[in-house]
Amino acid sequence: MSMVRKISVKILDKEYELKAASENEEQLIRVAADSVTKLAKQFSRQFDGGDERDVLIFTAFNVCLKNLTYREEIKKLQKEAEELEKEFKAYLEKID
Repeated sequence: MSMVRKISVKILDKEYELKAASENEEQLIRVAADSVTKLAKQFSRQFDGGDERDVLIFTAFNVCLKNLTYREEIKKLQKEAEELEKEFKAYLEKID
């Protein structure tokens, strides 16, 4: 049985209390917090003196775009794996 633990992470200099169900999840949360902070700071430099909403919008947009790109890549790889499996089965049937 996994134990839920409370963790504290900092995102853009603000502390957040979150829960992690495992050590792996805690690690992912910490990496995500660090990634969001770095990305937001990058956009903050680009929009120097601009609206804080622009920074947040472009940070969220960038994260979403990467997520969608990764999903498409996973679909492509799954399709390729299925094709390879079919080819392998056909090959094995021929040698029997």
